[in-house]
Amino acid sequence: MSSDSAIRPVAAEQPSTQRGRSTRRALMDAAREVISRVGYSEARVIDITTEAGKSVGVFYNYFTDKAELLRTMVDEFRDEAYTRGDTVETGDRAPYDVIRDIVTVYWTTYRDHAPVLSGVFQAAQIDPTFVEYWRDLRAPARTMIANNIRRLQKHEYSPGMDPDITASAIGAMMDYFCYVWLVEGGETGRSSVTDEEAIDTLARIWFNALWWKSEGAHGTT
Repeated sequence: MSSDSAIRPVAAEQPSTQRGRSTRRALMDAAREVISRVGYSEARVIDITTEAGKSVGVFYNYFTDKAELLRTMVDEFRDEAYTRGDTVETGDRAPYDVIRDIVTVYWTTYRDHAPVLSGVFQAAQIDPTFVEYWRDLRAPARTMIANNIRRLQKHEYSPGMDPDITASAIGAMMDYFCYVWLVEGGETGRSSVTDEEAIDTLARIWFNALWWKSEGAHGTT
């Protein structure tokens, strides 16, 4: 599977000075720590600035409120995921290996940004605009998956499946599985999975959901 660069979002504008970038970075890192400890809904601007060693006034030089700060942090997750995804090679590689690499990128990037993404889930409960924001942010990945399903169907794989709905299901599986294990602390009776277990499970489910044909169908990808 290959990414569709034409639908890749544009990175957020950075402050023009090194000092500005450093201060903005300090506020974002502090917000990660505060959200990780108390959750997004309980995090206050003064908590974030105290953690960063900055004044409240400085915060408002960079962000209008904590919601804008959270969006900026999630945009950083998105940009990092796309940057890592650009390293995934397709070519003549086996389809499962490509899927596994894509899953690896998403799982590891989500893991590295788990406090931020937990904030989005919490924010969506109190701010409906975050629901639309998260949907829009995930749209390019859904489009990429749907387009690849359409290419597979030209070779008689996954017949009868709606590409857009299927892409939504795969994306939802990825998102919520990562949330359960990297944010919520796992399922009853087990609190963690290894990276290899998580990646193998997601990749095999994704692959097996698509690479099948109806009885009697022929053709190769």
